[in-house]
Amino acid sequence: MSRNEAYIAAHRFGLGPKPDEIRHIGSDPRGWLIEQLHAAPITPKAMLELPASRENVLDWWDAVMISVAELVKRIRNDYRALWRREAKARLAAAITTEQPFRERLVWFWGNHFTVSGRKAVAIGMAGGHEREAIRPHVTGRFQDMLYNATSHPGMLFYLDNYASVGPHSYRGGVTYYNQGLNENLAREILELHTLGVDGGYSQQDVREFAKMLTGWTFGRRYNPTPGAFHFREKTHEPGDKVLLGRTFRPDGVNEGRAALEWLAGQDATARHLAFKLARHFIADQPPPAAVDKLARTFMETEGDLMELAQALVNLPEAWDPMLRKFKTPQEYVVGAMRAVGGNTDYGELMSVLTSFGQLPFMALSPAGWPDKETAWLNPDSALRRARFAVSVAGRRSADDPGAVQIAANSTGDLLPQNVLQQITEATNPKEALALLLASPTMQRR
Repeated sequence: MSRNEAYIAAHRFGLGPKPDEIRHIGSDPRGWLIEQLHAAPITPKAMLELPASRENVLDWWDAVMISVAELVKRIRNDYRALWRREAKARLAAAITTEQPFRERLVWFWGNHFTVSGRKAVAIGMAGGHEREAIRPHVTGRFQDMLYNATSHPGMLFYLDNYASVGPHSYRGGVTYYNQGLNENLAREILELHTLGVDGGYSQQDVREFAKMLTGWTFGRRYNPTPGAFHFREKTHEPGDKVLLGRTFRPDGVNEGRAALEWLAGQDATARHLAFKLARHFIADQPPPAAVDKLARTFMETEGDLMELAQALVNLPEAWDPMLRKFKTPQEYVVGAMRAVGGNTDYGELMSVLTSFGQLPFMALSPAGWPDKETAWLNPDSALRRARFAVSVAGRRSADDPGAVQIAANSTGDLLPQNVLQQITEATNPKEALALLLASPTMQRR
């Protein structure tokens, strides 16, 4: 085993090593990663006091029943405050976690099933969606994650399915209801979550699938599941639906779930997910052999995400010593804070990420944050990262570990000798640490 594989495991599969993490990894980096998959998930302390999404859902509905002005007031104040709590908790979880590979998988799948607070209606639900629908399923079955992620009220609000009405349903025939079929959720499930944009579906398939998802909404206070998923028969489109040549007979709420299970088992879905995983963990243009291996594993295990993650860990291509992936702003900031250790001002980090344009739960579209270098590497971002490095270094005290020690803990021999020499010869400890944090090695994984 190369000595540097422990550092590769911590950066590429994790979130950057904490001061003592390389020692914990030891001589078996693959074993360290796989152990995290099999260990019981640890609920991050920062998330234990966050409210269930259903509370925000019910509060939102109460505001709607009062007035538009009341809803706007709560969005600007209460719901935005809740989003900030969720975002800070997510940053705290990432910076302090002892299961960084599992946490990175939460990030990956959370981005795959994006719910963004940029849409005001979902701002108070985006964090809860990841906590409740993604986090518990990252080592489970993909079809279970798919169902939980797409039926969660956060997703139903974000993509407007909560108000979708079948044209021939009971409600569809009531003129004052004034709502129709909404295709957003169906389209994004096909394009982003399962088959991919080249998955062979048509606009007619989108429409048929949207009909199957009518009635998927949230429970009002008088329903059996207030604030959680609820199926409303009166808005569900009756009759057969045909999706990619397969006929689904009328079966109420089960139509949508059956379609999701079927989509989860398609070859196109396996290829789409395999490509995204390989792109995230290996390179922007992943090796075709690695994508093939992951796709086969997905199909052979019927979408077992633990087996898929283990297959990823065992790919030779995933251990290429070349750091090919450029860290996103969130990855860079979290990695830097894990490296230096100590107390963290999460409010200040929120301001930093605002300047970088990558706040938690604020992706620009349902496609999530881009996962390619071209989206993040530019002169402006380079300058902002350098300023962040100087700012972090400027707050260090004389009693804190020096840059050379932090480099040994964080980068090892991945750090080029000429950079280490510059750090060693820096005029003062703060300059040395700024040079380390701003180095290309700390910005790649």
